[in-house]
Amino acid sequence: MAYSDSQLQQQVASLIGYGSGLTPDGDDYLLGYLAALSLWHRHPAVSRHITSVKAAIAQMLTKTTDISKHYLSLALQQNYSEPVYRLLGCICRQTTDEELKLAGRQVMQFGAASGVDCLAGVLHGLRTVSSAH
Repeated sequence: MAYSDSQLQQQVASLIGYGSGLTPDGDDYLLGYLAALSLWHRHPAVSRHITSVKAAIAQMLTKTTDISKHYLSLALQQNYSEPVYRLLGCICRQTTDEELKLAGRQVMQFGAASGVDCLAGVLHGLRTVSSAH
């Protein structure tokens, strides 16, 4: 999480609206990233990073589609779809490998590529949290 605010702004700017579809790939990725980070919002370093990511996303919302803007706005308030919540729950508590796989597959099933992009963002978020410990 050794990103300066300007680096973070540049990274978010390159992702917002990137890709095609009703919810561009970069937006779905950012949604997953925020979702994963939200699990550790009480960790001081993660909390500061979340605040910076949210601020960067909020500044760039006009650069994407209306539908994606809606979903990202909800994510800024830590509101996610049921499959994302289910996956986050599996990450937070002890579950079987099968439960975790099922939750991951359910996320990957929404949209043409949205779920896969979201899951990639979740994985990046988990790596980011891991580096904070």
